[in-house]
Amino acid sequence: MKIIPVLDLLSGVCVHGVAGERSEYQPLRSTLIEGSDPLRFLEHFAGMGFDEIYIAELDGICGRMRPWDLLREIKTWSQRACGVRLKVDLGIADVDDFEVCARMLGGWPEEWQVVVGTETLLSLNAWEELGRLLDHRGVVVSFDYAHERLMTTKSSAIKTDVDLLDEVVKSGCREVIVLELSDVGGMKGLSTLNRCRLWKQRYPELSIVAGGGISSKEELLGLRNEPLAGVLMATAIHQGLITICKLERDVSGCG
Repeated sequence: MKIIPVLDLLSGVCVHGVAGERSEYQPLRSTLIEGSDPLRFLEHFAGMGFDEIYIAELDGICGRMRPWDLLREIKTWSQRACGVRLKVDLGIADVDDFEVCARMLGGWPEEWQVVVGTETLLSLNAWEELGRLLDHRGVVVSFDYAHERLMTTKSSAIKTDVDLLDEVVKSGCREVIVLELSDVGGMKGLSTLNRCRLWKQRYPELSIVAGGGISSKEELLGLRNEPLAGVLMATAIHQGLITICKLERDVSGCG
């Protein structure tokens, strides 16, 4: 199981996500480094030895203008950061939106894995069109929940999360994220674990990454035997409750 650090970006800086209440998010204050510069955090995480980092660009996810200058700087960084892969959620809605992103970035970088979240995906038809363009096997679908309810657009016509899961797996998707936004920043434990277990039973070959609420090294140690390919973590790392020495020494079996 891999530990994947998270960077939430809003208005061009890293922010501290709490319970999905984005209007309340404040610039990140971390024990790792001073300031909230995304590039400095990327460099720091790479120096820690993380080879995968998750980025949620919240302006795009919320339907606002994306910070293209910053995103192009991140693209340049990722192209020279050997061996570091970014999972990037820009709030992509459909093929047209992806093509706008690719054009503004000067081409979608090979080092970035496309994350498509249920919160912004316009429809199942949009998913099929994205798959024809990108190959479903390389796209990660993020199942975004708020208080256990799947977040979807009004136009999506998605009935249940399992209906969507069946569709994306049938189309060739190999990896999903299960994210409970109401747990983000709360460090109360991973509430989506039972759902992840059931989905892994349904699709044994599916790679599942879970996020939201992980609180301690002890919880991580307990998750090593669970059917998870990875866990997304932010608050516990930034607040120093899980130090990098503990990650390296005691949780090495996770990654």
